[in-house]
Amino acid sequence: MAANKLNSPQKAGFAVSGSPSGKAIVIFENRTLTISSGYFSDYLSAFGTQVYMIDLKSVKDITKPYPGNRLIDPGFENSISPGVPASCYARGGGDRGATYFTDTREHFEGIHSIRLVTPADDKSIRLRFFPVTVNKGRTYMISLRAKADPGNRFPQVFEVSFGEYRSTRFELTNEWQEFVINVTIPIYSEFTPRNNVILKLPSAGVAWFDLLQVFEAVDINRSINPEIIFPGGD
Repeated sequence: MAANKLNSPQKAGFAVSGSPSGKAIVIFENRTLTISSGYFSDYLSAFGTQVYMIDLKSVKDITKPYPGNRLIDPGFENSISPGVPASCYARGGGDRGATYFTDTREHFEGIHSIRLVTPADDKSIRLRFFPVTVNKGRTYMISLRAKADPGNRFPQVFEVSFGEYRSTRFELTNEWQEFVINVTIPIYSEFTPRNNVILKLPSAGVAWFDLLQVFEAVDINRSINPEIIFPGGD
């Protein structure tokens, strides 16, 4: 973290212990800086502040998005404001205590998940993710990881929808699980080529969601994860 105490822009240099090389992520600005032999520099605005994230201890992430994923930022890693995911719209559910934030304490992949808090039943915030393009007669799969807070009242459910074509509720546990739905776009229907995934937490409580993906079913025929859960026989 850095702060400029002067009322004029300043160039700042930073030395990182251990002399690593790589990239420094400039938080909330969607840019990176090159670290060379433990040193990097940046410009700070007048009285400005900045936060940098540096990976000093790389851990190989074996979880990868499926081939053909069409959803922007499936792991909610891009944030332009603290705690706010950059790839969705939000609508209140009638309770000001219903919230959504990116959370680094619980995550399945990367370093963030989305945490939904619903103070009362049927008062959930409604997240509508950036649209994806679909075609008539094709089947699409929506996959996401989810878990509930162990302190919740169980059973607890969440709801995922794809446009007006399908809406499904799933029961949560306090462990990360993968949930999948299939959506076939009818050939003979009023057709909307761009559709949104919509996520809600109708039951009161707290839950986390990560790695939300949309892909055409044919794209993963040869690489589908054998551990995928298909609730309801889908």
